[in-house]
Amino acid sequence: MQSFQPLAGKKIALGFTGGIACYKGVELLRKLKKLGAYVIPLMTSDAKKFIGSMTVSALADEPVVDYLFSPSDPIAHTRIGRSIDALVVAPATANIISSFATARSDNPVSLAFISTNAPVIICPSMHNEMWQNPIVRANVEKLIQNDVIVVAPQEGELAGGDFGAGRLADLDLITEIVERTIRSKKSIFKDKKVIVTAGGTREPIDPVRFLTNRSSGKQGHYLAKEAWALGADVTLITSSKLDYPKSVNRIQVETADELLNAVLKELPNAHCLFMSAAVSDFKPDHYSPVKIKRANNLNSIQLVKTPDILSEAIKRKAANQVIVGFAAETNEALLNAEKKFKEKQLDVMVVNDVSQENVGFDHETNAVEIISNELGHKSIELRSKAEVASIILEYVGEILALRGVP
Repeated sequence: MQSFQPLAGKKIALGFTGGIACYKGVELLRKLKKLGAYVIPLMTSDAKKFIGSMTVSALADEPVVDYLFSPSDPIAHTRIGRSIDALVVAPATANIISSFATARSDNPVSLAFISTNAPVIICPSMHNEMWQNPIVRANVEKLIQNDVIVVAPQEGELAGGDFGAGRLADLDLITEIVERTIRSKKSIFKDKKVIVTAGGTREPIDPVRFLTNRSSGKQGHYLAKEAWALGADVTLITSSKLDYPKSVNRIQVETADELLNAVLKELPNAHCLFMSAAVSDFKPDHYSPVKIKRANNLNSIQLVKTPDILSEAIKRKAANQVIVGFAAETNEALLNAEKKFKEKQLDVMVVNDVSQENVGFDHETNAVEIISNELGHKSIELRSKAEVASIILEYVGEILALRGVP
């Protein structure tokens, strides 16, 4: 099964400058390629002291541009600058930041910078004292004021065994920001507030045991990541311990009651709620503050219903909001989903039959049916959960457009 490639057809110029983090730039190149991007590598002469241009050329889509002028490519900077969807510089040294801030054009990376109208993303990496230098910071602020996106360095181990702020940002975070920068430009989700719930709730029996289900939360996390990549302001309310996506506002919950409280708090300002969490339908009517021993001869646990979070959200739904319900079924999936769709008065219903092979819980793949009044029924055959998330967001985006949501 081919992996989901959200940057397919997009061109990225990736600049390497003279810092020890150059080797991480190679891994960033691979990540961008995996997302489908066409990558044109640019290198300064100092960058080549840290990593060979042959290595970079072999992994990229074009040979390294490491020259200012060439008989075979006399205006490489304008050719590249006009054709790309983004310029990414990783690592970005203090020197290249100074070049950008003063419009100096003495290397291929700075030439590309001053000759493009595409978004520019720089990822500074340098020693802590250099990053804290007031002139460097002033240059960074000047670039920010001119719409350059700066992925700030993180604290960590630096060259020479030192520790401090200046380490190249996490590559997954950089990749997410590059993807969002490119994909959000014409997205209807740009600047929309989106809530996504994910994972199976845990209802405690005692300090050791709890009732739960098999949901991993993967589909919800992919939905949050996709919505953020499309420019949305995303709040992910999750019981899962998954550590992606890196960039969204995350609220960690465990029980259905905690999930309900978080959803109702965030809902008033939201444009969309994706209720993909697998909420436990029941909880013990009594919680034991101490572990229940085998010797107690416990014959049964009395259960009571948990709150119906979807119904509570629907009661408070504003006219311009879209609420998307999810259902995991094991038989007559579509019939049960249509019934729930009508009973709950949902805007959109997404259902999967988790009895099918490689569908739903714990898998990296999914197959779903989507229902709405505006767009009718849509079937999504088995594919990666990342791609399923993309199709669901595209579907909901069409509904937002039909409703004229600004």
